[in-house]
Amino acid sequence: MNIEEVSQQNGMPLNDIIHQSFDNLPLHQLCYDPNVTLDSLPTMINQMSENESKTVDSFSMNALHILCVNPNATYEMISKLVTAFPSWRSMKSNERLTPVIMYIKC
Repeated sequence: MNIEEVSQQNGMPLNDIIHQSFDNLPLHQLCYDPNVTLDSLPTMINQMSENESKTVDSFSMNALHILCVNPNATYEMISKLVTAFPSWRSMKSNERLTPVIMYIKC
């Protein structure tokens, strides 16, 4: 089931569905936060273990997907995550979208 279908089925706004999908994923939460800053990312990245860096939410989105749909994200923030986790660029969500495609769509 894609994100829009889950939203419609539960009668919840799309943003709420996305946010609930990563309640226990700190980097996802930071990337979703409208107040995220370039300075806050390195601290979180450095605290992540190897396993945490491979974590995706229930829609198979990594933190780069989330940052790419944050309207307050900057190129520098996106670049910081891509540098730390290069494989995230090509990862696809359940809807077969890469972070770049999500950025373009939003």
